[in-house]
Amino acid sequence: MMVAVILALGVTGWVHYRLAFQVPGTLQLWAGRIMLLLVGAGFGWAMSQVYTDTRGLAASWVFLTSFGVAHLPAAIILWIKKQRDNS
Repeated sequence: MMVAVILALGVTGWVHYRLAFQVPGTLQLWAGRIMLLLVGAGFGWAMSQVYTDTRGLAASWVFLTSFGVAHLPAAIILWIKKQRDNS
């Protein structure tokens, strides 16, 4: 479970790092980051509190993994854009 948490949080960090290269303005950058953080937090909460029967540390791991997984679509899009820009 810890490996999933580390990978998911790594994806989250990479997305927020790459957003600075793809989003033109500061306001749009922060709006995008806040939106991703809110969606991630909402998905993490739903998965850890509503859809799984976990308590304690396990609920925290589910929250953090789900938080990172919510960033996965943005990571895929940003990776494709990076590849397109490099070619």
